[in-house]
Amino acid sequence: MLSDAKWIWLDESAHADGISAHGGYCVAEISKAYRLMKTGVKLRVQVSADTVYKLWINGAFVGSGPTYPLDKMSFYSEYEIPSAPDTLLIKAVVRKCPGSEAESSHGEGGFILSCDIEYDDGTVENVCTDEKWDVRYLPCHISDTETDFTVAPCAWEKAVDVHYNAALAKSPIPQLVEHIVLPDPQEMYVCPKHSMARFCVAFPALLIAYPMFSADGDDYEITLELVEGEDIPARTETIHAYGRIDYVSIQYTGVSKLIINVVNNGKGDVKIFDVQLIRSEYPTIRKAAFSCSDEELCSIWQNCVGTLENCRRDSYIESPTSKKFISAIRDIRFEALFSQVAFGDVSLARFDILKLSERIKKSAGEIENSAGLLSFMPMIWDYYMYTGDASLFEVTEETMTTLLDVFDSYLSDAKIIDVPPDYAPVDNMKIDGYSLENPPKALGQAVITALYYKALDIASKIYAERGNNKLRTAYRLRADAVKKGFETAFFDRERQLCFAGLATKDKKTCRAPKNPGKKYYTRHVNVLAALYGLCDSVSAKQIALRIATDKSLGDVQPGFMAYLLETVLRYGLFEKHGMKLIRRWKDFGDKCKNGVGREWDSEGKGFGYGGGCAPAYYLPLALLGFEMVRPGFEEIKLAPHLYGLESANISIPTPYGYITANMERGKPADITIPSEIKYTIV
Repeated sequence: MLSDAKWIWLDESAHADGISAHGGYCVAEISKAYRLMKTGVKLRVQVSADTVYKLWINGAFVGSGPTYPLDKMSFYSEYEIPSAPDTLLIKAVVRKCPGSEAESSHGEGGFILSCDIEYDDGTVENVCTDEKWDVRYLPCHISDTETDFTVAPCAWEKAVDVHYNAALAKSPIPQLVEHIVLPDPQEMYVCPKHSMARFCVAFPALLIAYPMFSADGDDYEITLELVEGEDIPARTETIHAYGRIDYVSIQYTGVSKLIINVVNNGKGDVKIFDVQLIRSEYPTIRKAAFSCSDEELCSIWQNCVGTLENCRRDSYIESPTSKKFISAIRDIRFEALFSQVAFGDVSLARFDILKLSERIKKSAGEIENSAGLLSFMPMIWDYYMYTGDASLFEVTEETMTTLLDVFDSYLSDAKIIDVPPDYAPVDNMKIDGYSLENPPKALGQAVITALYYKALDIASKIYAERGNNKLRTAYRLRADAVKKGFETAFFDRERQLCFAGLATKDKKTCRAPKNPGKKYYTRHVNVLAALYGLCDSVSAKQIALRIATDKSLGDVQPGFMAYLLETVLRYGLFEKHGMKLIRRWKDFGDKCKNGVGREWDSEGKGFGYGGGCAPAYYLPLALLGFEMVRPGFEEIKLAPHLYGLESANISIPTPYGYITANMERGKPADITIPSEIKYTIV
């Protein structure tokens, strides 16, 4: 269908001053009206844009997109909708320029669409973009957060052909699900003349959405506060207007309520009406189920799964408000891992791995948040273990080699990471006034060394799976050297604990703060030392017990808890400590439905944090005693355990159907497993 369509855009040279005044920010409206000569029944639409579009057909909102592009490939979305019997009116609002890490552009600006019209007599007619389509520049859009409707749209002009360099293919992931969410109750809000008013519009939960409303008045200004949850600074959007407006936010965000602040400078009332959200999220085709005799744990699980849903779009994102992607690889990796159990979906994870691979390779393995980059390797391994799909090993091999070789250049003669650009991130917290989001060497060196060891360990496993013994051995030797270096440098045999980095008096660099010259024994580094076996087995077991009980080691925040829960589970400490750790998530659900914070004290820190949703994964898997014996569910082992609960009912999706378990104290577990999966129940 799209083979006959052309990429079109406005003639930017005619609007250069306005676009330049907005820092290159450019929004255009594209339109086509077509009279049907026969009775239309169905429309099949394929559409893409650079950078993002919102599409309406015959006045009804159809969807937004496109899928995040690769370096040499853009993607189109497909829609199938009913046709009006005699008219076709296509309207698109297209924004050029990425507004966050979750968006990318080939720098051209453009729009392409093909629409097959199916008539009631079975014939089909095609309408597609070309230079005959109408386009106009919308200078009212100053930025993602400011719109001035007092500035009129420019005159309609004919589109120009854009010679777009990237190839075009169907999106490799499902189309986003977008639908209207209404507040309860629905109201009209009135601000009297020459006055100010403030209205609160609440929604049932924190959602990833575009706010939308209509307003009418003489001369007024609206400041829209998009609130995630209680005590959280709101994202704001400013709208200047006179007369009737229909407003749709240019950028999606996390919203649980809207605060509408109105300044009415006119002689009549300002009326605000049809306030609603366009919820926009990755489709949930399958979903796990979890219930148990403890309502608190049920609520925690539901809240974490709801938060994860808000972090799935055409990429995993750290949160729907921050929209971080490449700078939050650790969070992206955890979200993809947790979603395996919560949704049984790996398509988005695979696509994200390909995008991350391109970005890392293009940067030659050097991007801010060096420690976070190393989560790329576990993300590949997580995907392989769930799917058994080894095809990504070859596709990402060059990136893997580049990344690990770059980190090899950061090693000292002692085989520990010593000269990276930074040690970020470790966690969302402070120790001694130092932020662990960008820590000094003394608080980050051992953590990044441990993560590098694990990346080398995974590389060795990957080549073992590929049957390449030479490279398997080479990476195994590199990993073992780093392991020995870690134990020698950071394990304090007298205290039987690891410290977080050397206390050398290093100066501040462009990205890492000055080293304080002090030793810190943190929970973070000791969790990783036990989890990865970076000291002898006896010491590792002792450390595992201490990280669960020793308060002197400090705390860890939700985004690091996956490492801690995995360690507690691995060392048989889950019954005594696991459930207690998971109950720490209780307060999040009380403050914000579908909201998990970056820190336990979430005041002012934001909700909607997908990397902190570890209970969505560990609650069902711990109770099942799940172990993947062979990748891709070729073989699994289950050791069901209630961990003090009276009962639990679990259903988790697999590529072959659902594994279900109904467990009740004093009775054998009732377990159903798809016939394609070989299993052992202990």
